[in-house]
Amino acid sequence: MRGANGYGGIDQRYLRRDGLPTYAGSSQRLPKRWERPGPVVSALLKQLPSVMGKTHSVEFAFGGLGTNAHWGAPRNPWDAHQHRTPGGSSSGAGVSLVSGTASLALGTDTAGSVRIPASMTGVVGLKTTAGRWSIEQIVPLSSTLDTPGLLARWVDDLAFAFDALDSGLSGQDDRVPATPSLAGLTFGVPETFFWDDCSPGIAETVRAAIKQLEAAGARIVTLELPGIDDAYELFKLGGVAAPELAAFLKTELPEMIDSLDPNVAARVKAADDMPAWGVCASSHGAGFACRLCRRSHGRCRCGAYAHGGDYPAHYRKPRARRRLSQSQYARPAQYGDR
Repeated sequence: MRGANGYGGIDQRYLRRDGLPTYAGSSQRLPKRWERPGPVVSALLKQLPSVMGKTHSVEFAFGGLGTNAHWGAPRNPWDAHQHRTPGGSSSGAGVSLVSGTASLALGTDTAGSVRIPASMTGVVGLKTTAGRWSIEQIVPLSSTLDTPGLLARWVDDLAFAFDALDSGLSGQDDRVPATPSLAGLTFGVPETFFWDDCSPGIAETVRAAIKQLEAAGARIVTLELPGIDDAYELFKLGGVAAPELAAFLKTELPEMIDSLDPNVAARVKAADDMPAWGVCASSHGAGFACRLCRRSHGRCRCGAYAHGGDYPAHYRKPRARRRLSQSQYARPAQYGDR
């Protein structure tokens, strides 16, 4: 493709174009204020793409399988005979690429909503670094973790699109090298957790890909992930996203709560039943400082107890973990969007 206008742009339900109705995967049309294009869509439209339409999504992006009780789940195009999930929450994005509807798809990623459908439909997905691209006018799931993202059939197409959009969105002048070299790049590979309970062939395929990266000159280091089990338990409770979505719906769209997809409604209800001190206490228990109160000692304003002393235990623990992770990298500055 020789110009950005060669792309067929797809707006995922969270990325608006002026005049097109926005549902965010729900059964009701959102207020018109959510139909104004935000910075990401505006940057894309400046490249004069052929916008093919909007794609399916899990309601309010809260789910990784791609299911939706209101609109159904798109069929994974790799199996014409059996209805298989395409992954989510940007479920229609990967499908649109594999089916040939578009060359580029926009999505959002909070906890995998670009990367999961990219993996399950065999395309390429990019979760941008938080804060690099604006989330303005993206219907929020978690204002703490939401990021815009891109999907394409090929790495070259994704790099081309990123270059076309990034300078206007981030203000940075980074460019993807025409012939990138893996020499000097460091890739961290976790020792545990992510290898547990894989379907047959998955772990073997990933390890083979890691060996290919190493053979191409990349440096592979093994990472310890202390506290990952605690973090996963917190994630299963809804993590940060559940209370943040519940707060958004109560404040901005209370009329939509009763008609939520049952799967999404259950997660929102669970967050609604958890008071702020419970969220904070769970964070303390997982070894993280209180995000809500930022207190260094005594009792947090939300009610969770923080150990006393000049440097309390719930600050020492995450600091030690950060140092452990950093010590495993000789070149931490190499990590970024690409």
